[in-house]
Amino acid sequence: MAVVRPLCAQDDFDEVGNVYAESWKACYRGLLPQAVLDKWTHDRWSGMVRAAPSASLGAFEDGRPMFQYYKDAGQ
Repeated sequence: MAVVRPLCAQDDFDEVGNVYAESWKACYRGLLPQAVLDKWTHDRWSGMVRAAPSASLGAFEDGRPMFQYYKDAGQ
């Protein structure tokens, strides 16, 4: 069963960033140039969630991220 919760310092931000990057690439494939999608790497997203983990929600199954949502850090 999946659990949705805010991210925390103990989460694997590289893995969360990879889920985020790959989901965006899949969703926008064919809509945006491939050169743009190729620049969306896990590093970009993992840095964002690492800077403010509680600003993101993650869906986890068996401790592994399945989905990540970035909400405004001010909320």
